[in-house]
Amino acid sequence: MTHTGGTWYQKHGKTTDPELRLVCFAHAGGVPSFFNGWARHLPASMELVTACYPGRQGRFDEPFAESLAELADQATEALRPYTGTPLAFFGHSMGAVVAHEVALRLDARYGVRPVRLFLSGHPAPHRAPASNLHREDTGTLVAEIKRLGLSSADAMDHPELLELALPMLRSDFRLIETYSPGSAKVRSPIVAYAGDQDQDCRPDAVAAWSELTTAGFEYRAFPGGHFYLEACEADLLLHMAGHLRDDLRLARVVRAAGARRQPAGTAPHAPGLRAGGAR
Repeated sequence: MTHTGGTWYQKHGKTTDPELRLVCFAHAGGVPSFFNGWARHLPASMELVTACYPGRQGRFDEPFAESLAELADQATEALRPYTGTPLAFFGHSMGAVVAHEVALRLDARYGVRPVRLFLSGHPAPHRAPASNLHREDTGTLVAEIKRLGLSSADAMDHPELLELALPMLRSDFRLIETYSPGSAKVRSPIVAYAGDQDQDCRPDAVAAWSELTTAGFEYRAFPGGHFYLEACEADLLLHMAGHLRDDLRLARVVRAAGARRQPAGTAPHAPGLRAGGAR
């Protein structure tokens, strides 16, 4: 594992010249190690990159972001060293919103469009119910984390671990609970995922992500609750990798067709690459 883009991003695997990078944004309270097993499910030509929000793991000494907009701004700027290669984003829960906001910024500021967004475990922001967990007492906040079903939630029964986790949980819940969504649409296709037993992700609210893209949309439910992706990791990555193989195949066809039509000395443009990171 190596670090690039300052301390924001960690690269996983041994690929030195990837065709595509899958950038993953974690849930509230999440850390990059949540995605540790994912690289083995990806084709050898794809590289896993995980985001580390400030105030956790290797960034404990850094202040939390003041707003989700600030977090997305930081994530966008730190991602610039990666934009020479096509990008796809995955975000779970709060990370789905972060991924969407970073995609908007990359396109608006630098003309870089991810080939696809995989947005998991969160309703479309304009359909998300209001909540105020970041202001609740510790017992209520811990009970909510356990209700969501994260496999490591029982670690918070240990006072020393709870003391470490609580500030970042409150900060992350504050970011998502005070976030004011806009109506801007990404130009990348979106695949939305949720657990079929997730009480916080009604199918119609998750499907409303379709209103925030000008490209294609797909919704798929997996068996399980909010953290369905722990038990369904292999099936989820199989589905994602299938989409990404198709995206790369289409990009190659478009690029080849453009090369045949381009006058000598000009470079072809493949949608979704430098609108997504042309090599």
